[in-house]
Amino acid sequence: MKNIAKTAWKKEAQPGELIFHQTNEWRNTAGFMEQTIKLMEGFGYKRTMFKGQVIIDLGCGSKLRSKFFTDALIVGIEPLGSDFIKTVPWNDLNDAYKVFSAPAEKTIKELEGAVKFIMCINVFDHMFDVDKVLENCYKYLQDDGEFLLSVDIHKETNPMHPVSLTPKKLVDKIKKSGFKIIRSTKGLGLVGDNYGHGIAYTHVLHLR
Repeated sequence: MKNIAKTAWKKEAQPGELIFHQTNEWRNTAGFMEQTIKLMEGFGYKRTMFKGQVIIDLGCGSKLRSKFFTDALIVGIEPLGSDFIKTVPWNDLNDAYKVFSAPAEKTIKELEGAVKFIMCINVFDHMFDVDKVLENCYKYLQDDGEFLLSVDIHKETNPMHPVSLTPKKLVDKIKKSGFKIIRSTKGLGLVGDNYGHGIAYTHVLHLR
C-alpha cells in the first residue's frame, strides 16, 4: 500500500501540488495570514511563544503559516521547496531560517532533538507514509517540545490526496508512534469545518 501511494505521490500528487501553488493567488493576499491568525489563536497559541526557538513548518507549501510566530527560527520542510522558490514569485520561503526541499518521510539528522515546536497544517492526507513522518517528528522534538497536527479527514482518495484516514486510524497511528495526545478538537472554529473537504481534526502532541 505504501509503494502504491508513493508512486501516485511522485507521478501525480507533486506535479499537481506545484501547479496548485503556482496558480493559487489567495496565498499572496492578506487573507492567508488573517486565516492563519484565526487558526493558531483558535488552537490556543500566542505569537510570541517561540521567540528564538527552532520550529518546523512541516509541508509548509509556498507560504509560511509559521510566520504567525514572531522571531521564531523557522525550518521549512517541503518536497517542492526548491520549485516554489524558483517558480512562485510571491513565495516567502527565503524568510525561513532553513528550508529542506525534501519529503517529510526523509529523516533529517541535524534536526533530531533540536526542535521546540512542529506545526503541520493540512498536510497528512498529502503524504505517502504517515507512520514514517510521525516517527521523524518524534525524533525532532526536544523533551518539552510540542507538535500541532491538523488535517482534513475524508474517506475518499485522489491523486492529490493519496492518504485515507479516519479519526480512529489517525489516533491509533499517533499513539503507536509514542506521542501523547494533550488535547484534540474537531472542526476549525471561526475558519469553518475543514481546509478543503471532509472534517478537520486537530491534535496537540507531546513526547510524554
